[in-house]
Amino acid sequence: MHIKIVLISKIKEKVYIKKIHKYLEWLSRDLKLEIVVIKDSNLNKVKSQISKLKKNNFFCVFLSEHGQNINSNAFSKLIFSIGKKVAFIMGGPDGHPENIVKTADLKLSLSKMTMPYGLATLVLTEQIYRAFSIQKGSKYHRN
Repeated sequence: MHIKIVLISKIKEKVYIKKIHKYLEWLSRDLKLEIVVIKDSNLNKVKSQISKLKKNNFFCVFLSEHGQNINSNAFSKLIFSIGKKVAFIMGGPDGHPENIVKTADLKLSLSKMTMPYGLATLVLTEQIYRAFSIQKGSKYHRN
C-alpha cells in the first residue's frame, strides 16, 4: 500500500514533527508513506499536485471540518477497502478552495473542533498507524 499525506503548509512545531516521524518509522514496516509539502498555498501548485495524484490512480481524501466523521474502526476499513494508493490532502489555514474540493473522492473530518495544523497531521498519522494495528489485530487498539 502507498499512502501520501499532502500538506499545504509546513509544520513548524518540533514536538509534532518528532512524533509524526516516530509513527512514520513504525509504519514503514507495513507500507510506503510519504509526506509531500507544498510550501505555499499557491492554487496552481495545489491543483497540479492533485492532478498528478489522480493520474497515478490515488484515491484522494480531502480533510475538512465539513467532511464525514467516522471512528477508528471505520477508518481502518475505509483505508483497506479503497485499494493500494491513498492520498490525504490537508487544506491550508482557510481550508480547501471550493473548486478543488470538487475533485475529492471523499471528504473526511478528523474532528469538528479546530486544531493546529501540526496536531491535525499528527492525529491523521496516528490514525493511519491505528488502522494498520486494527487490521493486524495488534494490542495497540483496544475496542
